[in-house]
Amino acid sequence: MKYLRLTHLFIAAGLTYFSLHITLDSVPERFVLRELAYHAGSAVVVSAKQEENSKIAMVFHQPTEDASGAIIKQYTLNGTLKNTLVLPPQILQTPSGETFKRARKPGFLTHPDDGSYFIWFPQLGTEVYFFDSNGTFLWEKKESRYLQASPEGRYILAAAGDHSRLMVLNPSLQPLADFEGLIFTHFRLSDNEEKNWQFCASFIDGEIVAAALEKKEQYRLSLPWPVKSLECDFNTGKFWAQVEIIDETHGRHDQLIQADLPATHGETKIKNMTVLYRAFRSWPLSWPLAVSQEGDVALLLPAEDNRYAEKIIVLHGDKVFMRDIPTNAVEIADIRLNAARNGFIMTTNNGMITFDRHGITGWYARNNLHDLRQSKSKNYFYLAADESLSVFTLSDEP
Repeated sequence: MKYLRLTHLFIAAGLTYFSLHITLDSVPERFVLRELAYHAGSAVVVSAKQEENSKIAMVFHQPTEDASGAIIKQYTLNGTLKNTLVLPPQILQTPSGETFKRARKPGFLTHPDDGSYFIWFPQLGTEVYFFDSNGTFLWEKKESRYLQASPEGRYILAAAGDHSRLMVLNPSLQPLADFEGLIFTHFRLSDNEEKNWQFCASFIDGEIVAAALEKKEQYRLSLPWPVKSLECDFNTGKFWAQVEIIDETHGRHDQLIQADLPATHGETKIKNMTVLYRAFRSWPLSWPLAVSQEGDVALLLPAEDNRYAEKIIVLHGDKVFMRDIPTNAVEIADIRLNAARNGFIMTTNNGMITFDRHGITGWYARNNLHDLRQSKSKNYFYLAADESLSVFTLSDEP
């Protein structure tokens, strides 16, 4: 499986739909989502009068049965399915009118959230195809790395198959930055060119790299411990990392640390480090991490078997809030954890759980779920399953 595609799990099966909302305690400023719409079925016909308010805002895709293509679904802001594409076609036509037949072999699709362009690349091979938002073929290039477009499409991450090298490209696949290390473990990529950083990544040997892509500047930081997971905040200039430490008092164990992102050339020493959480043991797995806009940090702890997720931990200042995960047998490798304002969203193949530091605020079951996205223009959250899309917003939003 391609490393960069671990956040997208595609399963072709039937759909069962229901919602379960957990009763909340009377605690102020809770993180609660409100379901605005649920859509399932075929695309709708949009009239010219409706066109202005029905532009494509969010795009999801799943592989075809033989994985040689992708089924793309384009949705409006309110979650209505507007169009369906299948890319790449078997016969490709260049802008000059020439046609050729592509090799039918497994591959992967990447694109910005709004589907402003699509890039198809093979699982094995070098033929990369670029399409516009309508699915029109524009060009072919040779590229053997694994590709992933950033949410707004400004950048494309290219990763070597052995996880030793990362490159940031523009949509024309021209290089902007190049990073090499000993097996990267996590990365974060932002489209916001106004920030001091747009990229950060961790390597297993303890190296943290950060980059100001528009300035073409790179910064590196060496930690004395292996780094298992990483989260970066380009607004505050902080990073959080799960590191493995051995000391005489606690033996081998994992810690969650917070420190400053490197911001100057030649900087190698860690600055302003704080230990936020010390576990009682070491895990071979990464902790899913997320940081809310209010500065709360959430992490998920594996059970003793190192396979299933067991505990939700939220760190608020010097306080630690711990909760059991209210679902059975959720493999930690299948969990995606996201932050939004003052809370967190945990998604699995079978549903979504929302929580904040006060506890669980919602539990929404969906079979065969494969992605969660947030819109740029509004606080809308799109929960995509095989044949449906649910749209949520924050409970206090209009």
